[in-house]
Amino acid sequence: MELSTKETLICENEGGADAFFTYALPDEYAAGDYRVEVDVCGHAIADCEGLLIGAARRDGSAAVGFCGYTCTLYRDMTTIAYFDGEGKPNAFTTGMGTLTDGENYHLSATLRYGVLFFAVTSCRDGRLIQTYTFEPGKTDKDPYDRFVPTVGLRKDENGARFQNFKVTAIHDVLPEPLSDTVCTGGFTLSLQLTVEKDTAFYFGMADNQNGYAVRALPGENRLTLYRVENGRFSRLANRALPLQSGRHSLSVTSQSGVLAVRCDEYPFPVFELPIEKVCGAYAVVGGEISDAVCAPAVPVELGETYVNPINDNGADPDVVLYEGVYYLYVYANNGEDLFMVYTSTDLVHFLRRGYVFHWDDAYVNVEKDSPWSPNVFYNASEKLFYLTFAAIPAGKKHQNRSIFYATSKSPLGPFTSDGPLGCVHEGVREIDGHLYAPGDGKTYISLSRYDCKGNICLEEVELKDGRILAKPETCTRVIIPDAPYDNDGINSLCEGGALYMHGGYYYLLYAGPYFSRHYSESYAVSAHPFGPYVRAKNNPLLQYNAFLDGPGDALLIPSPDGGETFIVYHRHGKIGQCDPRNTCVDRVAFVKDPEGGPDLLVVDGPSTTPKKLPGADKK
Repeated sequence: MELSTKETLICENEGGADAFFTYALPDEYAAGDYRVEVDVCGHAIADCEGLLIGAARRDGSAAVGFCGYTCTLYRDMTTIAYFDGEGKPNAFTTGMGTLTDGENYHLSATLRYGVLFFAVTSCRDGRLIQTYTFEPGKTDKDPYDRFVPTVGLRKDENGARFQNFKVTAIHDVLPEPLSDTVCTGGFTLSLQLTVEKDTAFYFGMADNQNGYAVRALPGENRLTLYRVENGRFSRLANRALPLQSGRHSLSVTSQSGVLAVRCDEYPFPVFELPIEKVCGAYAVVGGEISDAVCAPAVPVELGETYVNPINDNGADPDVVLYEGVYYLYVYANNGEDLFMVYTSTDLVHFLRRGYVFHWDDAYVNVEKDSPWSPNVFYNASEKLFYLTFAAIPAGKKHQNRSIFYATSKSPLGPFTSDGPLGCVHEGVREIDGHLYAPGDGKTYISLSRYDCKGNICLEEVELKDGRILAKPETCTRVIIPDAPYDNDGINSLCEGGALYMHGGYYYLLYAGPYFSRHYSESYAVSAHPFGPYVRAKNNPLLQYNAFLDGPGDALLIPSPDGGETFIVYHRHGKIGQCDPRNTCVDRVAFVKDPEGGPDLLVVDGPSTTPKKLPGADKK
């Protein structure tokens, strides 16, 4: 997928005045994707300068001013904002990157397959300051639903200068010629793919403009699967995967209405989606193919299977395995009945058991309708179950939540408190609250706080006499939303931290950014519960695809026989609709990192195809 580049305009000024101009792209740009960029020289902390990207209003109404987005340097931060069509900008969120007074910055906004990628780098040393990935129309906050081929510049009156403004057309290079071999019916196409800087492997091609493509970007550690229709690409799925330049084994299987793509020794299909009738020729652009063989697919006997979701009313799931039974707790409030529990012995087929927490007038310190995100922990020394949840303190309706708790002698509840509900930290804005005992004689709690955007802290606590006794002097911020996948242009956010021990390391799973957009799940690893945590190179671990959205808020749990590990998470009810959210489970594996260090956590999902029951291989 090569780029054809044309510099259309170079703009320089001497600063000291407002700048606001728009430029309608010619047809050669408007018909495809493009990148617009500029250098901002001499940005001052009081200044505001940015790129303009046009967009169409949802309601189709006319506007008196610019309609669209601005990718902006704003004071000491970077941000994506929008103009409301009447000349008024409205910010979504700012990034974690910080700007220096008087520095020169390069702004780049790339539109690719309907997605905006905004990046800010230092002109002095090329250091990346901030990146965003943004899609219009994914939240009610957004008045626009698509981009239009208009770009420009804007700045408030200040002394900064624009230099080197240019637009680059980006066209996907379609394959020519196609292979003589045409794969039809149920088949497996196996080959060796030599990956270079940017390589696209095409398969199932009816002609050179219609079929599918797997794109490998070794510098960005990911594989992407596309559908190609009339020469235009639409993304089906993305997989974060440590991928080096060089030779790789690749296979594509199409059978029984499922398309599966495998790569190297990855233990699961990189992509497995419910796609039928994949047939056609193959080709490559930007790399080389060798040892290609197309043969009838070998039938796979899965035995008894399950298909996600395993629960269609399951937001904010938490699972406790107690005496051979899985207890699934979800946010499903109904007036005075709060939090639902389901039980299972196989981690797949769950039976509704009822509500576990009922409102009591004694709970005077919490707003009645505000509890969410239930988490349950069994403290063996007390033979007591603790329910932690986020709720709004009394008298502060629709304001910030804190973490409260109640207890029960049974995992089925009811969870109660004598008098007002216990609070882990009075007056602190935080949610979630996963308790965890790794076997070192201590108990920890993870906290999703908002004192540094949405971030995750860990703290040691003591459980005694039905109370959670905080040790705030141990509280340590371990994750902040400064990775590209932590910011979607609407929110910078990491939340829902859940710990798991493997190989002597702490694996911290966390979700983000904004829950109603492309919510995803990532993880970081540390040798110590308080860090430092290193983000995994294969993040995000779970992310949306063409068949589902919003996979996140996850934890790890063993299979009934203890021989496998599964990830439990929720996803949106359907594409374009967040609620009711669904609970899902998928297999995970820990694989050796070829570069050394802790094992990589990988997942067979988020899945929408039939999967073997937990422990099926040992039956």
